[in-house]
Amino acid sequence: MKVNYIDTWQKLKDEIREMFIFGYDLEKGTPSKYMNEAYGIVFKKMCELDGTQDFQNLLHDLKRGE
Repeated sequence: MKVNYIDTWQKLKDEIREMFIFGYDLEKGTPSKYMNEAYGIVFKKMCELDGTQDFQNLLHDLKRGE
């Protein structure tokens, strides 16, 4: 089964962005469970794409905050 990486990237980035926006407890200054879930999603995707050009694209996009 061929994966549509463009859709996958966009969905991943949207989910992570949402989790970071809504997942940080500003009053306590600590990450919430959603932050931990976001890190889990990133880690899982990195394991799937490790060593590929798509992996490099993910790192680049995350660094730029997209």
